[in-house]
Amino acid sequence: MPKFNKEKVFSPPGIFVIYILAASLAILCFRLIYPGEAAPLAYFSRNWRLLRGALDIITLFPALALSALVIPFGTRIHPQEKLNPFSAKFLQSLQSSIWMAIAAAAIYGLLSFLALPAAKDYENKLNYQGQLYQQAKAQAQEHAVLGEWAEAAQFVSVCEGIWPQGEEIEKLRIESSIRAEEARLAQMKPAETTEKLSAGKKAEGTAVWPNLPDQRPMGVTEALAMAETALKEERYYDAHWLASMAGRLADPENAKTLSAEGIIAARLASQAWNAVTSLEPNSRESEEYKIYRLKQSGYKALESKDWIRAYYIFLELLALTPADPDAEKYFGMAEEGTTTVAFFIDEMDLAMGEALTGAIFSLPLGMGRVVIRVSSLSTFSDSAYGIGAEILAFDRDGRPDWRMDAPYVKILPFTLDTGPRVTLLARALDRTDGTKRWEPAKEGLGENPPDGAALTLNLSWDDFLLLSDIRRGTENLPVNELLEASRITGNFGYIPQVFEAELIRRFAQPIFFLPFAVLILVIGWRYRALKRPRYLAVPMMAILPLVFNGAVHFFGGFLNNAGIWAVINLGLTGAIAGFAIGAFVLLILSLIILAAQHG
Repeated sequence: MPKFNKEKVFSPPGIFVIYILAASLAILCFRLIYPGEAAPLAYFSRNWRLLRGALDIITLFPALALSALVIPFGTRIHPQEKLNPFSAKFLQSLQSSIWMAIAAAAIYGLLSFLALPAAKDYENKLNYQGQLYQQAKAQAQEHAVLGEWAEAAQFVSVCEGIWPQGEEIEKLRIESSIRAEEARLAQMKPAETTEKLSAGKKAEGTAVWPNLPDQRPMGVTEALAMAETALKEERYYDAHWLASMAGRLADPENAKTLSAEGIIAARLASQAWNAVTSLEPNSRESEEYKIYRLKQSGYKALESKDWIRAYYIFLELLALTPADPDAEKYFGMAEEGTTTVAFFIDEMDLAMGEALTGAIFSLPLGMGRVVIRVSSLSTFSDSAYGIGAEILAFDRDGRPDWRMDAPYVKILPFTLDTGPRVTLLARALDRTDGTKRWEPAKEGLGENPPDGAALTLNLSWDDFLLLSDIRRGTENLPVNELLEASRITGNFGYIPQVFEAELIRRFAQPIFFLPFAVLILVIGWRYRALKRPRYLAVPMMAILPLVFNGAVHFFGGFLNNAGIWAVINLGLTGAIAGFAIGAFVLLILSLIILAAQHG
């Protein structure tokens, strides 16, 4: 069994480790009892208390470390002996304290660069999730009052993702689940005539609704060839679609005369449509006639790019004829087109993304700007969803042009020939009920608002994600995002020097901590205990952190103001050079002052 070595335990390194661990444990226990600030949700109570303790430990670490460097000079007797300035014996006696000062500066740097941003980010995450929970709960109750149980169940699931099996919404969760299932069963279409209709079509040899080939035409000639083939094979809808596509490729919409290819395309389209209408069933065959008319109207909506109407028509057709391959094919095309002008509200799984409340973005739009405020925003790697969006556009002189308010929005990336862009969709749809949709409210203030519910924003998706991170606070941003933010945010309503000053602050505080710690060693040596300190050292263990914490805050504020002045007047490169030279000079001076001490 190893013997207790009192000298090692109560050496400067031993006292440093014991004091830091004991103080951290005391802070953590205090925060577990008294968190100071209530948790955003009762469900987060334990994690919130631990987080508050961790933040206090990180914030107070410089003061605790300086106290731990000084305490050995007051708890151990330092006999008065003759030590000459700059002597090797004197420096040898302080060697362990100097190494602990270097270690403290290194630990402080790691806490500043890694631990503090992560803890701040987690704190914001809990706050935003708590706010999102309350908003989702309110939305669920509102939809429940309106009898929209599918939507209510969706927002209940958002609450469940944040607080599983939460007692606050237990009754609403059960009721919305039952009512949503009842509504789903009530909307299901009977399929009693499906087999009969399918058999009838096969017996008649009707090939009006076949599949398009897998390959898509790349040019006018290829489209015409594919249209002629489809016409010969009695795939009349496909023939009309391909012929119409060839006509659009051959002649632009504003062409005054048709080209030879355009004339051929028009002839093929006419022949195909005549064939479609010639196969119209007798109106007495009511079910077949209904399906025929439904498919014909859906195809017309698809051809005219009325995507939403086409989607719901082919959705109904799929319920009537689930075995019809054309219904499935055209439904997929309509659904793909619908996602360019709207989104389905059941996509909004807000609890799984990075939550942000009260998000505000100022972005360029044409010659002016657009300001977007979203009450709750949840970002994913390839999309973002928001609740309660307010969009206000301004002209180049700052006068408001138009306003748009949307209950729900979806933001996603896409690419134009001019580069990557972001689109905002302000129209939400119910996936199965065409009567339910959430449209934006528009108001012209100086100009007419846009016709549709989609808005193209002039920024890339990576820039949008960075702007979302910035809204969570600069203290949460890692160093690489601070550098990127200082480079791009000037066009998005931010002052780049803010991020450069934060970058300087993060580097400066740990670097300047070392010469500051060396000067504290000088003070500790000057006022070292020459005889047994008795009980005076006990209260000093609590008093010293308070004194040093005030000094650290004062010095940190000075460095922050100096950093802002430096980046504004010298630029980022000049500020870094100036702070590096200043830290080096101060470190040399502090070491000279320490070495000049004598016994």
